[in-house]
Amino acid sequence: MNENDLSAVCDNKCRFIHCYAGNVGSVHDQQVFRLSELKNYLDDATIYFPINTHLIGDAAYTLHEHLLVPYHDNGHLTQKKFNFYHSSASMAVERSFGFLKGQFRSP
Repeated sequence: MNENDLSAVCDNKCRFIHCYAGNVGSVHDQQVFRLSELKNYLDDATIYFPINTHLIGDAAYTLHEHLLVPYHDNGHLTQKKFNFYHSSASMAVERSFGFLKGQFRSP
């Protein structure tokens, strides 16, 4: 079964501010990101991102000047506090998708 991969950006109020749904089939998150407009926005950050503005991405993404990803835990992680706050901030995305799914529940 093929399904569309969806990439989305949400703000801290669980509002979708950017969505990309363009790949049919199973595609890695990083590949979806590379194909989306969002990658172009990040590459031309002076237009789209005010100073000290960042997106929060999960571990599937690579670090970028305006895209923060969690540190990989290899058993000696000293940045656990950063990962905790990163995870807390990224929960807005999970809540946003939860709200969206709730709008289209089937009986």
